This record gives sequence, C-alpha cells and structure tokens, in this order.
Amino acid sequence: MWNSKHLLSGLFSVTLSLFSLTANALTVSGNQEVELPWGEVFVDVYDTSTLNINNFHGASFIDAYQQSTVNAYDAGMISWLNMRDNSIANIHSGIYSTVHLFDNSIANLYGGFDTDWFLVAPDAQVNVFGRHLDYIDGRLNGMAANGTYFSLELSAVDNNGYILDSFPTNVTLNAVPLPAPLVLFISGLVVLARLGTKKSNLLSRNKQLHLAAN
Repeated sequence: MWNSKHLLSGLFSVTLSLFSLTANALTVSGNQEVELPWGEVFVDVYDTSTLNINNFHGASFIDAYQQSTVNAYDAGMISWLNMRDNSIANIHSGIYSTVHLFDNSIANLYGGFDTDWFLVAPDAQVNVFGRHLDYIDGRLNGMAANGTYFSLELSAVDNNGYILDSFPTNVTLNAVPLPAPLVLFISGLVVLARLGTKKSNLLSRNKQLHLAAN
C-alpha cells in the first residue's frame, strides 16, 4: 500500500526523470575503470567495469549490470543506485533516495550514509563491516568500518521490486577493528589516564610522608 513516503519518493523520481530527459548520460563497459564526472545524470555500468565516485560527485540514476562494480567513496547525492545481476556496490558514504539490490547483487557497507529506501531482493546480499553492529526487525545500527555511526532501515522486496511484509534475512554483520586514528586516540586517552592516576598516587604518598615527618 502506498503511503506518503511512497508518494513523495515517486513524485521526486518522476520530476527528476522529466528534468533529465536532455541531460548527460554515461556508459561504462568492458573492463574500464572510470571516475564519475560532474554533470552525469544517467549512468549505466556493464560487464566487469568499475565506476568510482569521489569528491562528492553525484548522479540521478546509476544502474550496474552483470559483474560490474560501483565504488562510492566520497559520494554526493544519488537519486537511485540500482544494482542488478551479479554487480557489487562498495558503499563508504553518500546520500541516496533509493538503493535497490536486484537479482544476485551484493552491497558491501563500509561507511555511514543516508538513504530513504534500502531495498533488498530475495537473492541479493548485504555485508556490513564495522563494530557494535546489530540488526533487528529490519533496522541496522552500529559503527561503520570507517568510524562513522549509522542507522538504516532495510526493506525486503520480491523480484519485481514490490515491498514485502517481512525483513531481509540476507544480511551479514562483520566485526572489524577500529580505524587506526581512532585506536591511537583511545590509546592516548588510556595512557593519559594512567599517568594521571600515577601522579595522583605519588602526590598523595608525598603528602602522607610529609605529614608523618612533622
């Protein structure tokens, strides 16, 4: 059943489609590795090619097919990220209207990002990398591998894209160590705390000796 969220998302997509009829399109195929340029609206990725998204570049529609790969490192605003066939999305950041995993596609989540809809087909796979991860009733929470916190709602869909009254079960949580800078920061705090404790104990002992001498 359609609710206000469905309606707004649908109107947003229709508006983008009408606006983008004369906009730029990019096709990546073969074994190419391409950096997403500014201004691309429709992007299709085929074969074993790779699309890299950096410097907060964005696009309206990205469709990945076959065994292609999309690496969203410093992604900007992306309306639709559609992963089809056996394609792989490595998501580190970004703001998405919809992430849709079709067929046997895979999404590897390494960083925190925002999305209105995260749709997972029956044979697709979501791999989450981070710490303090939990996945309950479709809600995914935790600290991502890059040290950012996130909270996402996943929705199960059938092979036609219709939302089901159930939660995706094809979600794997993978615990990883803290990022090196964060480890150093925490280690520094521990060292400072220990030094502070030793200094406090030393001052207390000297005070006791002074009192005893008097």
